[in-house]
Amino acid sequence: MPPITNSPRRWLAALAVLAVPAAAPAFAEDEITLSRDNVAITRSVKIKPGVYTIEDADRNGVLHVQGRGIVVDFQGATLRGAKLPGADLSTLEGIGVAVQDAADVTICNAKIHGYRYNLHARQAPGLRLADCDTSWSRAHRLAERGRPIEIWLVLRSLEAWRDYGGGVWIEDSDRCVVERCRGTGAQNGLLLVGSHECRVSECDYSFNSGFGVGLWNSRRNTVAWNRLDFVNRPWGGGWGGDSAALVVVNHSHENFFVGNSLTHSGDGFFLTDRLNGGFDGPKQTSNFDGACHRNVIAYNDGSYSTANAFEGTFSTGNIYYRNWANDSNFGFWLGFSDESVLLKNEILRNRFDGIAIENGRGTRIKGNVFGQNRGAAIALWAGGEPWVRERHPSTDIDIRDNVIRECGRDCRLDGSTQVSSGGNRLEKTPETKFDYLDRPPALALGKFRRSAAYGKLQEILATRPKGFVMLRDEDGPKGVGWIQADDYAPRDYRGQLVLWRQRDAGTLELLPVTKHRLAFATPDWMSVTFDEEAGLHVAAAESRGEAGEWKTFTLQVSAEGARQAQIIRGTLLTAEWEVRWFRWDRPEKLAYEDAEGWKRLFASAPLHRQKTRDLSSRLWTDGHPPNVPRSHFALVATTRLKLPAGRYRVNTLSDDGLRLFINEKEVISRWNHHGPTPDEAELELEQGLHRIRVHYCQEDGASALSFNLQPAEKK
Repeated sequence: MPPITNSPRRWLAALAVLAVPAAAPAFAEDEITLSRDNVAITRSVKIKPGVYTIEDADRNGVLHVQGRGIVVDFQGATLRGAKLPGADLSTLEGIGVAVQDAADVTICNAKIHGYRYNLHARQAPGLRLADCDTSWSRAHRLAERGRPIEIWLVLRSLEAWRDYGGGVWIEDSDRCVVERCRGTGAQNGLLLVGSHECRVSECDYSFNSGFGVGLWNSRRNTVAWNRLDFVNRPWGGGWGGDSAALVVVNHSHENFFVGNSLTHSGDGFFLTDRLNGGFDGPKQTSNFDGACHRNVIAYNDGSYSTANAFEGTFSTGNIYYRNWANDSNFGFWLGFSDESVLLKNEILRNRFDGIAIENGRGTRIKGNVFGQNRGAAIALWAGGEPWVRERHPSTDIDIRDNVIRECGRDCRLDGSTQVSSGGNRLEKTPETKFDYLDRPPALALGKFRRSAAYGKLQEILATRPKGFVMLRDEDGPKGVGWIQADDYAPRDYRGQLVLWRQRDAGTLELLPVTKHRLAFATPDWMSVTFDEEAGLHVAAAESRGEAGEWKTFTLQVSAEGARQAQIIRGTLLTAEWEVRWFRWDRPEKLAYEDAEGWKRLFASAPLHRQKTRDLSSRLWTDGHPPNVPRSHFALVATTRLKLPAGRYRVNTLSDDGLRLFINEKEVISRWNHHGPTPDEAELELEQGLHRIRVHYCQEDGASALSFNLQPAEKK
């Protein structure tokens, strides 16, 4: 008999339940269709292929599976809670498939989209997910009308994780296997909570905006041979916001993370505690509750991350072996980590330091290759208040047999003690003068190779799937400049002909991701040329020396042999800015509040003049203007726009001072020293010609400038 409930709706749904006799085989040939929410599955079934659009009205799951040894084969059928594309992912609710109080259940060949949790499992040991696609689950909106919406993730709160949702959520379920699954275009791919001895392999959770794979209080798991690239979100004029391809939080110990591609993410790998150190200055206490210990992180590629290729904080005994940590802010950021071991990693071209460890003890750094890191190859220091440095010193550090080429310096060792060194090879790198200890080298590599963890690593390496490649091994976009925001996730170029980005208000860059010859159909006011040096096509709105206009475009990209053309839609501005550059003799001589002084400066002869389509900080970061100092400079940029009557929204980003004038009326004023700060204003404009003028000044340190004006959305 099917289960009976007191709810008439559930009683009707119960008629679809298939009861399992005690002697039933592990897999039955029954094939069912889905027509309603709250269908209980208590025996093995097949789902008839098709597309089923069903909301989870009671949020308990459209399908909920209970029992032991049940197999649910979707045979490629699609279950969705909202029609895609076009659904607002930030409002998704409910569960597609729920597995609870079950054991050894298999879900395979499913496509489940459009729910807060596309698949949710709890207390389901032995669950196996195979060849399932759980893309397009609940997600924050990342951009609106081309402008980023900045939301910093709450990394250390399980309730926040529950609120975020995800493609797959597995909780309190040991010995689970997730293989050959994918989940993209949303916020979170796969989240393991309180689940141990699980295996995640051959999955693709790329192009999400939160976490590709996340572990919370989960131990002795293996996450290997997965693609988790382009997991990122806009923040503060850049990218990051605590997003990460692989997240490891709160008592997640003794896991193996092997052979994963983690590139172009906020952090490639992010391991931390539950309280972010829990520092209490008045009480002079710290609390590393939730620290994650003794994990092995090997053969992963965290390159092109917008924060750190690898971050591991407030932890003990984690081993980083043969990873790639290139082209990020820092290769490794391991603050307050004890007994960290870094062996044979490649650490190249990072914008700051290669390895940066604040207040870490027992550090072993051996056999790594450093190259062209702008800061130090290795930066170790004791920071914080005196009591912090006393409780958590930078001490007992061994640096051996590393190759350091063309870095800003070899080591920065501030407030560090008990530091030994030997066998390091420096090439075109300044050497730090430091009194190193003369002591026998720490046998970190040999000790690791004799350990049970190394044996387990060799077993995992032997399982590498045939044909598995990382993004680093493929043709296609590489570099943080190719991380672009679509509405809910970074722009996914897979299956497209080009990956495109907006160079400036009037120009697109189109990077081919196919070997076929491309053809372009454009409006008559747009031209497309090929930049051989950059290897990309440039589509530009033609400027004819007149007042600029916003023009809506449809650009069609086609290729011989491609099944269909790629359509790109948007708006481009046909205007040019005239920019005049000035030297600013520091706030001591010309203060922000000295209005008359700024008038005199801007009326004087400029250091440099130029015309540009792009009013942004790229004016000086992509190649500094001649004769203009690298700090303490100012500029005035002017243009004219021909606009129809209507309401407009203007957005700016500035670091430091910015003032915006439209028709000589000041619309935005942030004329002071500040970090990257967005501003927005709305105003009614009459039809006709409008004069735009921007004042900007840069004091020192970081810098940011951007300008965008678009029609406001009708309410």
